[in-house]
Amino acid sequence: MTLTVPFEDDFSDIIKKARFGLGLSEAEVCARSGITAAALRELEAARLGPGEPALRAIGKALGLGEGKLADVAFRPSPPGMNLPESLLRIGVQGGEAKSNAFCLKDPTTHATVLIDPASDCPLLTASGPLHSILLTHGHGDHVSGVSAAMLMHSVGAMALRAEGPLLGDLGHRVGLVEPGFRVSVGSLEIEFRPVPGHTAGMACLVVPKVGLAFTGDALFARSLGRASAPGEPYHHQIEAVKREILSLPPATILCPGHGPLTTVADELRLNPFFP
Repeated sequence: MTLTVPFEDDFSDIIKKARFGLGLSEAEVCARSGITAAALRELEAARLGPGEPALRAIGKALGLGEGKLADVAFRPSPPGMNLPESLLRIGVQGGEAKSNAFCLKDPTTHATVLIDPASDCPLLTASGPLHSILLTHGHGDHVSGVSAAMLMHSVGAMALRAEGPLLGDLGHRVGLVEPGFRVSVGSLEIEFRPVPGHTAGMACLVVPKVGLAFTGDALFARSLGRASAPGEPYHHQIEAVKREILSLPPATILCPGHGPLTTVADELRLNPFFP
């Protein structure tokens, strides 16, 4: 099945996330880029009136790939992805924003895992026995359906230990694991890789056998989830994504917490956060 979904972020979101992550004021960006405050405000409001040269100047000032940022703005190419038969994407409403939940089925035993269930997907009936629930992170638009799904299917849930405080009361009922922990689901092995920045315990769930990685809000198609704070969290997120996600084989399909699926190759080539 081919899946086409709009991008989670446009060029203005990318600019604002980079400026926030670097902790730069409007005046500082203007001084670095040589554009006016009015032009910056236009671009941050998703208006392209200042033109491509101004956009490229801002991209360079923010450490983004200015050509990639311009392509997102003027020449966007939303990915259309052929999903493996073993993967089901579920678009769910988890608060204000639509998020992605996923169901992954082992092709040998048909056992399944449910990834990041929000409030309206605990009634999901998998085509095989539900093995467990895996969490990339603890934000409500990704975990609000966990308790109901655990109860309905009589299964446990897992997240990285560093995410425990964000999970609150749910953290006492979720198995908290260390980076590198692997879950065996039939013939599949799923590894928890740490990609902190958006949250302290953000995990990327990597499934080498079927060439998939569930990136949560660490990485979107052509963008990133916003860092939890300027400075270290932003820089750590970029470095962790490079190390733990973009080092995977180029054909690996990336399944983000919002927006369309993409691949490692496409993000290396097209994501402005990685010049």
